[in-house]
Amino acid sequence: MATHPTAGEPDRCAAGRSDRSAPDAVTRLASWNRARLEAEGLLLNPPPRGGPLIGPAHRSPAGEDLLREARDLLRALLCDERRAASGPHRVTTLTLTLPRDKAHTLAFLLRAATEIGTVGTAGHLLFRIEYAEPADAPADRALTACLRLVNDLEVNERELYGRENGPDDPPA
Repeated sequence: MATHPTAGEPDRCAAGRSDRSAPDAVTRLASWNRARLEAEGLLLNPPPRGGPLIGPAHRSPAGEDLLREARDLLRALLCDERRAASGPHRVTTLTLTLPRDKAHTLAFLLRAATEIGTVGTAGHLLFRIEYAEPADAPADRALTACLRLVNDLEVNERELYGRENGPDDPPA
């Protein structure tokens, strides 16, 4: 049975960033790619890239756990308002484009989005999310690792288009 992408979210979100965004955790998450996920049995006979969503039947229990960990960290990085109150920070904008029929996989981002629109023929949704990141600990590496894992384990796009803009960067 498929698990809804936001099932258990309040409990997991309440945990905040904890130690999952520590450099060693991010390095571990960043070490995964699709080839390794398949070779180590976390991704089981998935559809080709660019095809349909990868469902739970194509993930081992360890693959499910890794997907959950990547989602939880992504949620904590983008949605945790306590981060802004924790000290000096900068506001950064992440612009992410997803096919409309796969956008529900990141439904929790809807709460953080400052803008939602369509791209091109309206087959894609554009999410613009402003989030606070500590001035001394940019989140870009962690965001990249999490988004890549979510794509490799579920969304299944050839490329997941995202762009991060800091306060001094031109808009996307």
